[in-house]
Amino acid sequence: MEQPKIITNFEYNGVSYYFDAEDVECMERYADAADKMAEKADKIGDMNKGTPRDRLGVQRFYCESVRGFFDDIFGEGAGKAICGEKMNSRTDSEAYAAFIGFARSQAEAGTAVRASIADTYLNRSERRAAARKS
Repeated sequence: MEQPKIITNFEYNGVSYYFDAEDVECMERYADAADKMAEKADKIGDMNKGTPRDRLGVQRFYCESVRGFFDDIFGEGAGKAICGEKMNSRTDSEAYAAFIGFARSQAEAGTAVRASIADTYLNRSERRAAARKS
């Protein structure tokens, strides 16, 4: 059975960064970045009240959170490179969603590879036992 090709470069907005959901170091950076972003999301909920100027502060804080997420995973400056020069909550959200989809597809492909290996090699003894019974 042919294994799915797993793409390990996240390409967005003309830049490319190595990321592999099967690589423990990548996933450690991802988990740390996700934890930081979750902490910031709690603060956004509290800030999202008040005047339009207050909400503007929420937008800025959100964009900084998304860009910080990318910086934490790929290194300083990655957030700006991926999201672009302008701070825009919509385009930053689109970049974040693209990355999450990319990482999810990698994880699913890795799961498929391991399942294929298990079906092919790990169940060999079960197949032998079934063949002996018949």
